[in-house]
Amino acid sequence: MAEKAVGFVYRWERDDGEYYIGKCACGRYRYKGSGVVFKNKYKAAPERWTRYIIAKDLSAHECEVLETKLVTEETIKDPLCLNLKPGGSGGFYGIHDSETQRLKGSQPKLSMRKPIITPDGLFQTSRLCAEYYNMNKTGVLYRVKHKKNYLDWKFENE
Repeated sequence: MAEKAVGFVYRWERDDGEYYIGKCACGRYRYKGSGVVFKNKYKAAPERWTRYIIAKDLSAHECEVLETKLVTEETIKDPLCLNLKPGGSGGFYGIHDSETQRLKGSQPKLSMRKPIITPDGLFQTSRLCAEYYNMNKTGVLYRVKHKKNYLDWKFENE
């Protein structure tokens, strides 16, 4: 049976020129996007954003192909582009340790800004701790939460 073509590719534009390009293969037109930087900025001021549907009634593969053509390495270098990686595959590239993400203004949630105490000192965020130990934030948070194995890693005030 052939795949039902319900997907679409879209472009969100903010009134100051910033933009985000994405795809949705499931056809949910309420879908906003999964880009970390985009989502944070959209939540802060949704009234400043307008979505344009670039193409619709696409299969998942067609969505991937079109997004790959639209979001290239060159596109990502545009300071107004909020995409963090080339299009096509989706996923979580760069969320934990991307210099690109920091340059484009994404900040951790306030609830995640808990200082962490390790054998080497106090770190104000899990990102800073991860950079110091050359690991991703998931590894840092694992050590903090599994106190039996890592007795000397903890959140401050615990």
